[in-house]
Amino acid sequence: MYCPKCAVEYQDGYYWCSDCLVHLVHELPYEPVYDYVKVVTAFETTDRVIFAIAKGLLEAEGITYTSIGEEFFNLLSVTPVQIRVEPERVKEVQALLADLLKPSKPIDQV
Repeated sequence: MYCPKCAVEYQDGYYWCSDCLVHLVHELPYEPVYDYVKVVTAFETTDRVIFAIAKGLLEAEGITYTSIGEEFFNLLSVTPVQIRVEPERVKEVQALLADLLKPSKPIDQV
């Protein structure tokens, strides 16, 4: 018998976890095993709007990514945030997000 909360194993005859005060179960719930995936920086910005657009473009294309610095990025706008992807997708992501890095033209010059 196992506690589903703290995973302590109990001998037969026990029905409650003495620490968590929950019913014991015969087997612990399945926990998926995650493989390590190498990621590299494909995009970096200090602009919140550009970052939001980049995330939206990646999600629309179904590209899996992680971000580094996003938690601080929301607090300090000068902190750069990185978008990281698997090494084989870097060129694809950079091509997709290339226009976000170009300086924009003033409206009267369009």
